[in-house]
Amino acid sequence: MTQNCVTHTAISEQAKEYDVEVLTDVCTTVSEMLHLIALNALAPRIKLLDAKQALLSLQSN
Repeated sequence: MTQNCVTHTAISEQAKEYDVEVLTDVCTTVSEMLHLIALNALAPRIKLLDAKQALLSLQSN
């Protein structure tokens, strides 16, 4: 669930040693509103992108 597992993992102490990116369209929760609130809270700290953007980024590297 976006507001629990995804957010807490992405901002955890262990994640600090990685370049964390959250794929916004491949995680979800019980409501769209909670999903958007969680992503909004992550946005200042973690790079957010959708799956297509992530694939294009991988292909260009």
